[in-house]
Amino acid sequence: MSNIWWSHISNASDFVDKVIKYASEGRATVLELPDYVPWRSAMDTCIEERLSYACSNRMLKKVYDNESKKPGECILLKFCKPEKRLEFRPAKGYANFLAEQTDITLNNRFVWIKVKNQERADAWLAFISEYQKALKKNGTTGGVFILEVKKLPQNIPTNLIIVSYDNNICDYDRYVFNILCAAGINENSNIKSYLSELVSNVVGNDIELSALCMKHEYYRDILNDTYEAIKRIIEENDRSDGNPFVFEKNRDQVNSGIWKTQIKTVFPVIEENRGRFVNRHSKEIEKQLPIKNDYGEEYCNPNDVEVGMLLHFISSGIIKTTPKENDLMKRLKEARNLLAHLNTIKFNDVEVIFNMEL
Repeated sequence: MSNIWWSHISNASDFVDKVIKYASEGRATVLELPDYVPWRSAMDTCIEERLSYACSNRMLKKVYDNESKKPGECILLKFCKPEKRLEFRPAKGYANFLAEQTDITLNNRFVWIKVKNQERADAWLAFISEYQKALKKNGTTGGVFILEVKKLPQNIPTNLIIVSYDNNICDYDRYVFNILCAAGINENSNIKSYLSELVSNVVGNDIELSALCMKHEYYRDILNDTYEAIKRIIEENDRSDGNPFVFEKNRDQVNSGIWKTQIKTVFPVIEENRGRFVNRHSKEIEKQLPIKNDYGEEYCNPNDVEVGMLLHFISSGIIKTTPKENDLMKRLKEARNLLAHLNTIKFNDVEVIFNMEL
């Protein structure tokens, strides 16, 4: 699943490409990565391997932020030998001092720092920006910083590049991923599309949770009772990094996602079946036109006649149907009425509609 996301979803792959591009060019980057970024270890490995290939003279080093020390002090302690540290003078400042050094390991490193809060993010942004300015002033090259934050700070220095996960990934990417996951499911194309749309609408950003929803042991439960199925999934599974899943939607919010899914995938099928029925009985219908419905709307074309009016023609004997046709038309009317009143259709009825042969 991780390979599908990071290798075959264009915008996810493009996100990684941007990190590689900017880092390879020596540009300091602010990387926005929320908690729901999927398969972090796979993404990290991909970036590290590709950076090593693109810039063999540099190594990637991850630095854990020490909140008890200033950012510049953290870098001084990590990348300067004890004798070099003794040369440091506070009046010069960490950024200027480090930018002047030609014999420290910082100069051939990609330095990836992950910060936990806004205050530390601001401190690191100020240091990295000052360091970049000092390098430019000296006409030298140095360490290349990647600052990882969960949420972008409000004020980011103009000499830093921003790469945001959320700004790169869109709803279509999530839907395409779910469609690819659904490819191996033993269902017809209508059910696969419905499931992919459903998971996209209900789960949203959390691709790892989406992937579990699409698995063989869960997907039928997702189709039949989405809310309870997701509760079960997050109880039985953890994220790839060992952290628990977080799903904050209540049942009403989940039902809203189901309704949106059914409007997009089921309603067109209802209309297709109505259209086929009308084409089959167009001569009988034309004899009754023009006619007004209960709301005063006048039908002049058989294709405009709604399901309710068609059922009236059937019950009045105007249209002769088989028992099967009669039953299916009743199902179509019930389904259409539910959607029209913002209610959802039970999945058993969705399957019947998808499999209709009118």
